[in-house]
Amino acid sequence: IKAALEDGTITVEDAKAKGWIDDQWIEENFKQLDAKSKIYLLDPFETTYLDGTPASSELIEGKMCLVFINELVDGTMEKLDTFNSAYEEMETCGVPILGIVSGDIDKDMAKEKLTDMGFPIIIRNEDMQRSLELSGFDDMLDYDVVSVFTKDGGIYTAWQNSVTTEGLITYAKELAKDE
Repeated sequence: IKAALEDGTITVEDAKAKGWIDDQWIEENFKQLDAKSKIYLLDPFETTYLDGTPASSELIEGKMCLVFINELVDGTMEKLDTFNSAYEEMETCGVPILGIVSGDIDKDMAKEKLTDMGFPIIIRNEDMQRSLELSGFDDMLDYDVVSVFTKDGGIYTAWQNSVTTEGLITYAKELAKDE
């Protein structure tokens, strides 16, 4: 059974379901490993908020939700309402939202369109784009709204293009508890 488990012929779940092994057998035959998730750290970058105030990669620390916004795509503003609805509760539990718009946009138009967002918004410029490319996350930027969660200053989750307010809040609460 141990050889079949090691070479993938049978799964632990199947072996347990068939009654061939139990948790005690697993503990006696396999060393317990702690699962770790890889954190993709971003290279340092300098940018600005929509109003021109300087900002940098140091903003992305701890646990947060990064929301990449392409406000020129139809439906973007409706998707942003989901994040805006979740923002206060997510911030209260320790996982704030940071919006990021493309540097190719008309900043005055973006300020006007995004004025009702409760969360801060920075500009994805060439410096930040380079950092995302080095981390392998530049492919997510072709969509209307994409979100990722961070932990310890780096990207921690796969990116998502469709979320619900309840789903964001639930995940933020779980992430807040995660050490």
